[in-house]
Amino acid sequence: ELQIDTRIFFMLFQASLSAFAGVYNEFLLKRDISMDVNEQNFFMYSFALVFNLGYGLSNNSTYYTSGKVFENLNSILLVIVITGAVIGIVTSLILKFINVIVKAFCSACEVLLTAILAAMFLGESISIQDVIACTIVMGSIYVYYSQGLGDGAGKEKDDKDVKK
Repeated sequence: ELQIDTRIFFMLFQASLSAFAGVYNEFLLKRDISMDVNEQNFFMYSFALVFNLGYGLSNNSTYYTSGKVFENLNSILLVIVITGAVIGIVTSLILKFINVIVKAFCSACEVLLTAILAAMFLGESISIQDVIACTIVMGSIYVYYSQGLGDGAGKEKDDKDVKK
């Protein structure tokens, strides 16, 4: 008997929102072809900064106005921020010039690579779930590219439709 409680419903809802956000983000990045990727990144990160700062100020304004934000800065935090910025820029380049499916493959490969690196450097064990996930991801990448879906096979058709 399959029972869906509120936690499963909200997880499915969150996954649906994430998928919709990825497709909508790709639409926004590809909508204005004349705009440079760096310019699009500037606007995207500016909006994110404004909304996150607004949310932070509405929840705990004394933390942001008293200068406590800068007390917690250290080198590892700087590395995390730079890594996040690089990941964001690479993601925008993937979405601008490839598509959201390749971004999903890249994210899956990132998780698998993280598991392998954690096993190598931190002594974490690789579970059967990691092996199964790796097999599924590599198999789906193989099918995607071997069937001609990932090399722009539908692009000629799309270009003809745009010219009409």
